[in-house]
Amino acid sequence: MQDLVPDKFVRHPSVDTREALASRLGYMFSPFSQDWEWEMADMKDFDRYVELYLSTGVTTDEQLSLMEMMIQAVEDEVAGRATVLRIQELPNWITVGKLLQQNAHLHAMTIAYWTCLDAEEPDDAEQQFYVSGPMRQIWSRVLPELIRSACNWH
Repeated sequence: MQDLVPDKFVRHPSVDTREALASRLGYMFSPFSQDWEWEMADMKDFDRYVELYLSTGVTTDEQLSLMEMMIQAVEDEVAGRATVLRIQELPNWITVGKLLQQNAHLHAMTIAYWTCLDAEEPDDAEQQFYVSGPMRQIWSRVLPELIRSACNWH
């Protein structure tokens, strides 16, 4: 997946960031959890994630983790339904999609990860997330700008 993203945009959540967010959100924290954002994400807190993401006191590292939590919350919301949904029409997904596109440089790794384009068989539904299809649409929209920016083309 890292091969999909120009090196300039490779970012990963830090233990310090996770601990700070856990404190802000009142969540438990373990420095040994490598999937903290996905483990803690909860749809009932989606609006809190968005509010915090948009607040002036949040760092870009915190925004990175909050975005992972928002995406995971939508993924969990969709997984809990028996019928096929048009994810891109869900209000929470619309919010996520707008934020991803507005901050594509920050979230390039996140977008690439959730597309599952690096899967052995990327079109196999068993090797995708529920949000992979809509995430691929976002990826196709932001990739040209990421490439231009990585190459310093103007």
